[in-house]
Amino acid sequence: MRSFKALSVASIASVCLISCVKLAESPDDEANACTLLENVTIETAKTAYLRGEEMTLRAAGLPDYTNVILSREGKSSEYNPEYMIGRISKFDEGLYVLSTFGIPDCETKNDSIYITVTNPPAETPCQTTPNTVTMEGTFTLTSPSNQSGSSTGNLSAP
Repeated sequence: MRSFKALSVASIASVCLISCVKLAESPDDEANACTLLENVTIETAKTAYLRGEEMTLRAAGLPDYTNVILSREGKSSEYNPEYMIGRISKFDEGLYVLSTFGIPDCETKNDSIYITVTNPPAETPCQTTPNTVTMEGTFTLTSPSNQSGSSTGNLSAP
C-alpha cells in the first residue's frame, strides 16, 4: 500500500509563488526591479475618444515577472497588460486604474487615467461646395431687447 504525505496550504502556495516570481539575485537587482516598477504607466493614444472608435490601454515599462490588473472604477478587471475596446461607447467612459504587483519587497504601483467619450460631430445637411446664396430685398436689423433702437438698410454684394 502506498502512502502519500499531505502538503499544507502554505507549502503549496510557496511552490506557486516561487514558480511565478523571479527572485532577485542581489540587493542591487531587487532595488533595480523596484525602480522599474515605479516607472510603469498607462499608455494610450489619447484620453478623449469619439463614440465608435477603438481604444487600447497598455501597461508601459512593465518589468518581467510582474502581475498587472487594469480596472475601470471597480466595474471590470483584466489580468492583462493590454486592454482593448473595439467600439468605445459612453459606458466605457471613466477612470481606468493600473495596479502592478508581484516583485517581492516592492510596493504596489498604481497609475490612473480618465477616458472621455463624446458623440461624433453631426454631418452637415448640405454639401460644402458649390454653395451659393442669392438674396434680394430690404433687411431690418433689430438690436437685442436690452438696447434701444433699430437699423434698417440694404444688403448688397458685389
